Amino acid sequence: MTEAAQVLNQTNGERSKLKNSAYHKKNGSAVTKLGNKRMSWQEIQSKHGEEETFPSTDCLITYSDFVRYAPDLKVEYVNKMMDKYDIDLQHISRYLFNKGDDGLRSYLRNNKLLNLCDYRKARSKSRLLQFQADIEEWKHREAVSKEIDEAEAQRKRNIIWNAEFIDYKEFKTLPVDGQVAYVNNLIKKYNISLTPIATYLFKIDQCSLREHFKRLKVYDQIEKSKSGNGKTGKARIATFADAVKNWRGESTMEEKSEDIMTSPEPEKPSEPIMATHVEEPKSTEFPVRMVEKSNISAVYIPVKKEPEAVETELEETLAKAPAKVETTEKSDDISAIKSNAHSTVFSANYRSTGMDCDELDALKLMFKNKLVEVCITVRTI
Repeated sequence: MTEAAQVLNQTNGERSKLKNSAYHKKNGSAVTKLGNKRMSWQEIQSKHGEEETFPSTDCLITYSDFVRYAPDLKVEYVNKMMDKYDIDLQHISRYLFNKGDDGLRSYLRNNKLLNLCDYRKARSKSRLLQFQADIEEWKHREAVSKEIDEAEAQRKRNIIWNAEFIDYKEFKTLPVDGQVAYVNNLIKKYNISLTPIATYLFKIDQCSLREHFKRLKVYDQIEKSKSGNGKTGKARIATFADAVKNWRGESTMEEKSEDIMTSPEPEKPSEPIMATHVEEPKSTEFPVRMVEKSNISAVYIPVKKEPEAVETELEETLAKAPAKVETTEKSDDISAIKSNAHSTVFSANYRSTGMDCDELDALKLMFKNKLVEVCITVRTI
């Protein structure tokens, strides 16, 4: 064995002894191995600063939002506005921040940010008018948005204090104190517990709503119901469930049973009734009269026409009439038509499923090429 090999083996042996001696110490190794110890979320949170959200540097902002910017964002915003509208620093200070011509410059100088801004660059002020117009439009939108926000806040306040029904999605948009007040007002109004609110109104598991308030650390602020689990408590829960169903447009079980008990039996469609009657003309004024015979009615207006033509057309029409039109009770009337020249007025009154197209075809043939007066009324029942 060479000398170099002997030195290597000796070195490795010494290193092994040091390793084992540190490993077998009573308190373990003097140095904790990297990656073995996990940090808790409290330790991780302690190594981070406070989280803060800033407005975008691409839009118009107020002076208070500009002050909230981090130093690098302040420089970035000023340079962006000057390059976008080709304006100087004084124009941003005067028109946007309302700080005069030197207000923004003094603020940047005091915070040692002025030299970082590109304020010495020559500007032609080519879009100064556009800058002023954008500021006016932005202020108008902000005013409208503020009014909308105030109206929405007032609507939510009314929902909370009046205990109006809302779904779980809208409930989550309320602030934490608003959620607590809303649930407490429901409990007071209907004298129920938290479980019916979760089950019937929000349609979630009863434990989910309770855990939601516990997670927000406000569960102890929820009031307790005094209804109990007896008949009175069940009746109040049923009243609350029916109110929720009515709010959703769903009918309750009692209403459905009443509708079934009181619903009338469906009427069977009746057969159409048709008959004819002839009134002999006694004058030239064309008298009109309604005659009822065996629940059959018709009206005829006498006109001047040959009896043979009337007889031929009537026989053809009756031969083409639908089968459901009874003609056995009309023999006397038909003979009367044969002996008198009159024009026919058809009248039918019945209920059926759909319209009888065969009857319409028969009427079309009956009154073909004739001067007629038509009045048709069809309505659903």
